[in-house]
Amino acid sequence: MRIALVREMTEAAHEGAILWEVRDRRLRTLFCVPETSRAFDSAQPTYGR
Repeated sequence: MRIALVREMTEAAHEGAILWEVRDRRLRTLFCVPETSRAFDSAQPTYGR
């Protein structure tokens, strides 16, 4: 279920329905990730590495 939520929020950000910063903050909260983490950081993507 969480993966589906990540996908939906990412699609919403791509479409401009929500800001990327809002997406990142909400996903960090959902997964209990500290704000200082680069996880879910759209400004510095880590995919493809």
